[in-house]
Amino acid sequence: MATINIIGDLVLDQSAGVQTGADGDDVAISVDAITGDISGGLDTAFLAYLNGLTLSAAQLAFADTAEAASQIGLVTVSPAAGENVVELEFAPLNHASSGLFTLDNEEIFLTTVQDGSAVEARDFNGDLVAAFYIIPNTEHTSATVQMITFEGIAHPDPLNPDDQVDFSDILKVRALVETSTPIGDHINVDDDGPDVNTNGAGPDLTVDESFLGGAGATTTGNFLANFPNSFGTDGPGTLTFALGIPADATDSGFTDTASQEHIFLYQELNGSITGRVGDGGAADANGAIAFTVSVNTTTAVVTLTQSLAMVHNVPGNGTVPPGSYDEAISLAATLITLTAHSEDADGDDDFATLNIGDNLFFKDDGPSISANGTVPTVTVDETNFANNAGPTSFAGIFMPQSGGADGAASPVEITYALAASGASGLTDTLTGLSVGLSVDANGAVLGTITGGIEVFRISIAANGDVTLDQSRAVLHANAADPNDTRTLTSASLIQLTATITDGDGDTAQATANIGTSFVFTDDGPTITKAFDGVPGGAVGDHETLSNVLTNPNQSASGDFGFNIGNDKFATYNATHSDFASIALSGYVTGLVPATSTPFETLPANGGPPVVTLVSESATGALFNWSAVYDANPDVANVQPGTIAGTLSFNKTDGTYTITLSDTADGFTKDLLHTSELLSKQPVGNTGHPNVVVEKLFDASTTPEQTDKDFFVQFTGNSNPNGSPFGFNLTGDGSPTPGDTFFNPHDQITSNFEDWVSATQTTNGVAGDTIQKGEALTLRFFETSPGILTDDGHIAPTQTANDMAIEFDGIGNSEDLMLLLNLVNLGSDGAFGGSGTATDTFTTKAMYVENQDIYKASTPGGVPSPYTNEFSLDNNDGLVVVERNDYNAAGENWVLQGAQIMQSGNGLTGPDTVPGGVFVETPTAINLQKGVGTNGGSTTFALQNWDPTDNDVLKITDIAFTATQTVTPDAHLAFDVVIHDADGDVTGHNSILVDVV
Repeated sequence: MATINIIGDLVLDQSAGVQTGADGDDVAISVDAITGDISGGLDTAFLAYLNGLTLSAAQLAFADTAEAASQIGLVTVSPAAGENVVELEFAPLNHASSGLFTLDNEEIFLTTVQDGSAVEARDFNGDLVAAFYIIPNTEHTSATVQMITFEGIAHPDPLNPDDQVDFSDILKVRALVETSTPIGDHINVDDDGPDVNTNGAGPDLTVDESFLGGAGATTTGNFLANFPNSFGTDGPGTLTFALGIPADATDSGFTDTASQEHIFLYQELNGSITGRVGDGGAADANGAIAFTVSVNTTTAVVTLTQSLAMVHNVPGNGTVPPGSYDEAISLAATLITLTAHSEDADGDDDFATLNIGDNLFFKDDGPSISANGTVPTVTVDETNFANNAGPTSFAGIFMPQSGGADGAASPVEITYALAASGASGLTDTLTGLSVGLSVDANGAVLGTITGGIEVFRISIAANGDVTLDQSRAVLHANAADPNDTRTLTSASLIQLTATITDGDGDTAQATANIGTSFVFTDDGPTITKAFDGVPGGAVGDHETLSNVLTNPNQSASGDFGFNIGNDKFATYNATHSDFASIALSGYVTGLVPATSTPFETLPANGGPPVVTLVSESATGALFNWSAVYDANPDVANVQPGTIAGTLSFNKTDGTYTITLSDTADGFTKDLLHTSELLSKQPVGNTGHPNVVVEKLFDASTTPEQTDKDFFVQFTGNSNPNGSPFGFNLTGDGSPTPGDTFFNPHDQITSNFEDWVSATQTTNGVAGDTIQKGEALTLRFFETSPGILTDDGHIAPTQTANDMAIEFDGIGNSEDLMLLLNLVNLGSDGAFGGSGTATDTFTTKAMYVENQDIYKASTPGGVPSPYTNEFSLDNNDGLVVVERNDYNAAGENWVLQGAQIMQSGNGLTGPDTVPGGVFVETPTAINLQKGVGTNGGSTTFALQNWDPTDNDVLKITDIAFTATQTVTPDAHLAFDVVIHDADGDVTGHNSILVDVV
């Protein structure tokens, strides 16, 4: 064993300058002021090492002052016999405590570095305190040791300035030696041979039967690397490869998909291995080839080709289980082997065999199916729930489709399944509830409402035929179209999935969204029996109802029927009715002057007609109806009359019944002619009577209890002997002195009352005519005022709306003045009363020009309704005064009397500017020739009174319109529109009723 010897000590004196001899082994160094590099008496390798360290300026300054130390031959090594010293270095240290401290009392630790060539002494903070370096000779038998310090080291004796410290036995050196032993006589040289072995499992060869006949059905793998081979020192010969099987007709464990026969292994003459399809459960050397395995005998490249699909054990849909379409099957490892034969240059050989059956993989193929075909439509009509829609084939949706290499399963190739959930977007008509979707145990899609009530059912047969069966109506949006359609709100609400299965059980699916393929055609109401008021007669005959009140009420029935269809209401009320609308219109006849008087439509006049639902069920309905009309069209404002009753429908029988609970009545304009007087007092003109009373109407001759008798009192005034006309408030007695100016309420009078001629053919003053200076006064009474007095204070008690005066001997110049005595009977329409029923009175002057007189020559002659009342010859004339001639807008005056003069006879309107030149203020209505609505006179400017002239008027007849209660006919037209629960409507249907 080698011996290490330490010769002397290595002493570094940290005093400034180089210390030698007894004081130390210092060698001089210097530090470059610019680069900080250390140079001087240290070994070049030591200096290179030191200059590679990171040192502070203080450290470098300290080293430069304390210098360094070096001891040649400090270490020697003496090897034993047979040993060689290969290394001389410091022993390994790793942060070993030296037992020394710096002046700052930081412990110093030692670490060997530079592969044992150096040791660093660092304080606790890692700062370099000192460094040691060993430089061995070439034989590693002797070494120089050098050291350098960068910081002061604490010494224990403060009284000794040359006190020494050392690094004890922590810092060590070591020598590495080797020993050689002779073995040559133990080594022999024999002949060499090849050596071939197997290494690893070899590559996997995978084919995919999805690509039979294509590139994917063939693959190769190189097994050369799996046979490490050495030909030895004899040099290379040959390395060849061959496939093997246990024996021909060995069962491969595979099954042909198409025939379900086992596949057996055979080795062909060319050395390839084939898998052949058996026959009848036995091996067949001539069977169809399912796959082939071959090898390149020199390169060890194995080729695998698949020709027929084979059964794979795990059926799947490609993802469940994962990769099931690519499920790989392989042979047992030992069923096919690959053998390498190695032969060297002098004929020695070696063999190695690798089992590769489990390196050959055959991936499965799966079926495929898509939903690219046209989705058919299935339409059901809810008019008849007995008629289903379908069956309609949906199989054509799923194209293209293929069973793949494994072919389709038999006998069932494709199966179909429906799926649905959520709200359909449809609404059940009867309940208004949303229709939800679900699938029942038989795979049918059900559309149901709360409680599981079925609205529709969609079923599918095994062959893909779909049937839609609707059992309850659903709401449709377009009320104008009884055949509009609805579908589900989204195609995805119902899904049809087709599943195809191949020969080894793999499946594929395709799903089509078919929710909008199902169309629900609306049902609408229909009229089954058109209106017929006289069943059995002509269709559309008017119904006739007697206009009388009886107990029970008058009623009549006829035909009108409808079928509401399947969109029925679940309950009936004001907002849920089979009747979309019943509107009443119509008119009454028999009221003069109108040929027909329509029902009022303005609310202010009581309109429009009202039809109100009282009750309704699935079998019938009852309505109240009423209408307002103008019972007296001859009066300026509407005098409301009413007619009312009930209208009921028997939905089962298709009939209606109308009843009358309020008859139609009204008032008519009846012209009462003096030429047709009933009686008079006195009977003749004997004695020249001052007062004549004529009876023109006898109320007892009519059944109406509200009719009254009509009497006319005639009186006359003249101005003989200079008795001028004037005005007072009664038209009787002396005029107010000097009052010749007309003001409302004034009536004409004079101091001389003259006799009157009032017969069936004459109406005059002091004779048969009215001449200059004469005035004829008429007053109307309900009862005769008698002839004993003409006292104007006896107020009239009867009224007339209109007045017509017939003249004889009218030429082209005659004109006249009328003074109309008017009353407004207040809100009650009768004399007397208080408050709003208080009567008010006035008078209005009217100037009748010759042009306003109807003559035989007037175009059109006498206007209606006076045509049949008056017949004019060539010199006759007719003046017609109607209510709109003396009533301005908002006024409601009627006549209670009148005064007639052939001119103004000196009477005028007031003086415009009293005290100056007389200018008359117009106060007379300018009568316009015309009758009816367009014949009014009050909208025209007032006129002056007619100046005094010498015209002579011969009145042959005066007629007054008296209002009489009559029973008119009413003609009702009910416009009926039927609708179902989702708003589909029939056309307008009329029920026409004549109330007579």
